[in-house]
Amino acid sequence: MKRRRALAAALLLAAALGTSCASGEEAPYSLFCWRPETMAQEEWAGFFSVLEQAQVGQVYQAFPEGSLAGEEAAAFLREAENRGVSVYALAGAPEWGLEQDAASLVSVLEEAAQANQALEGGRGLQGVVADVEPYLLEEWAEDRESLMQGFADGMTLAHSRAQELGLELLLCVPTFYDADCPEALERLVQHGCDGIAVMNYNRTDEYGQILEEARLAEQYGKRLIYVAELQPPGEHDLTEINTYYHLGLGVLHASWDSLAARIPYQRLSFSYHYYDPLAELLEQEGQPAG
Repeated sequence: MKRRRALAAALLLAAALGTSCASGEEAPYSLFCWRPETMAQEEWAGFFSVLEQAQVGQVYQAFPEGSLAGEEAAAFLREAENRGVSVYALAGAPEWGLEQDAASLVSVLEEAAQANQALEGGRGLQGVVADVEPYLLEEWAEDRESLMQGFADGMTLAHSRAQELGLELLLCVPTFYDADCPEALERLVQHGCDGIAVMNYNRTDEYGQILEEARLAEQYGKRLIYVAELQPPGEHDLTEINTYYHLGLGVLHASWDSLAARIPYQRLSFSYHYYDPLAELLEQEGQPAG
């Protein structure tokens, strides 16, 4: 365990300094990408340059509906594999939180499995990242408990299907589930996923806001992914305290190093939200993308 933690610390330090990872090791960070255009071959140079500069080893990529089995997606997945980058399909909508059978999410999982089969030996998609946000629904205010119990039921079914298909299922969660629906959160972590991506978009108390999620992840042996916001203030009602846009990547990496030291869980990792502002910040800091 000490050796694994030492390696994780070394990788985090290398990323903070902008240096390369050791040969054969996956870069330590992950990245959300909502732009399907990055799959186009003419975008690869710039896209993978950003990933290399930012030490990104996993990409949570949004694919247009019904496109996972297409040739463009297949070519993108082959290129990512050649560059040592793992790809997850990023999908979800608030309305999926109403589906106690998780029909929409299961459909994405099955499409991902079909896409992997078509690659004939390639690694393909590592899994699916579900970004559902049921708290945006009217039902959240009307009957939060019933909504979240139904959502947990659906995620449990989806996770079971993901295991059958050999896919990893990650779930995006906000920082407030532990206060607003703790029982549902525990069910989601225990039965509904292989890991949680905590959307911790508030710099006020980063450690305190993910402490319960970290406890649950460690208790049930699940991945814990801390997600930091990079969008500029003013977009989507963001304020300065919600984002690292004006502080820069050096401050962000220092924060991540501090959290890694305070939460010594070997399955903790860190993620950028999201590709476009990350590319902008790299260019501002003198590392042009592409």
